[in-house]
Amino acid sequence: MGNNIGNKTSKRSNLFLLNQLINLRLTADLKKSFLGVLWLILLPLSSMVIWLLMKNAKVLDPGETVVPYLAFIIIGTTLWTAFYDLYRSCSQIFANYSKILLVNKLPMHIVILSELVIAFIKFSIPFVFIIIYYWITGISVWTGLFGFLALLVPWMLLSSAIGLTIGLLTAIAKDFSLLTDNLMRLVMLVSPVIYDISSAQGMLATILKYNPLTYLITNMRAFLFGTELYNMQATLFVVFLVLLFFIIVCRFFMVNTHRILERAQL
Repeated sequence: MGNNIGNKTSKRSNLFLLNQLINLRLTADLKKSFLGVLWLILLPLSSMVIWLLMKNAKVLDPGETVVPYLAFIIIGTTLWTAFYDLYRSCSQIFANYSKILLVNKLPMHIVILSELVIAFIKFSIPFVFIIIYYWITGISVWTGLFGFLALLVPWMLLSSAIGLTIGLLTAIAKDFSLLTDNLMRLVMLVSPVIYDISSAQGMLATILKYNPLTYLITNMRAFLFGTELYNMQATLFVVFLVLLFFIIVCRFFMVNTHRILERAQL
């Protein structure tokens, strides 16, 4: 009886902490920006315009896309913005929450979960407008929406796990953050964010074959647009590896949080 009451109290306390962290982060992010929530829409739109201009100028050859290129790239740039922002947030967890984690003994899993929820909220706002745009232009996405959201989960988990890993390495040497931030921009170019995998040749085709992001984003688009799925056996294997990677990273951080923070403050 006493254990059950204790568990319920602990769950309520964790939910309260989670809610507070989410509200504080979202409020702080919006206050820092003059345009507020509009930036969540404008950033992927600005990226989309740049790549669209490059395609029209024949600087970029995205290959044959199953939908108009504008519809194709708008979801790609929005997904990548969510991926990169979550990676950055998780890589800076120790810098942003070090005092709270050490002094107030804030549970690490609550911090990680709050970053995931915030990332999903920030993704959902432009995604709603994208769905409206698809509806206006006659692109039906409702039948594959569940499959899209199912693959969005490992997409977010992979981003957060990479960010946490880089956060750990940055605690040892700050150069890791600068190096990886630049590498992540390269990762976008070797992932089918702005082009279809059918256009890849030579070394790029080989890189895409072994890039886990290839299977996630290609099949998220396939679910959304109702086209043929791409190598689902490999995709399911990638999902399994992502879940395993995320669990291992989270477990390590939950056990070694204080040790890492002490090392980061040396």
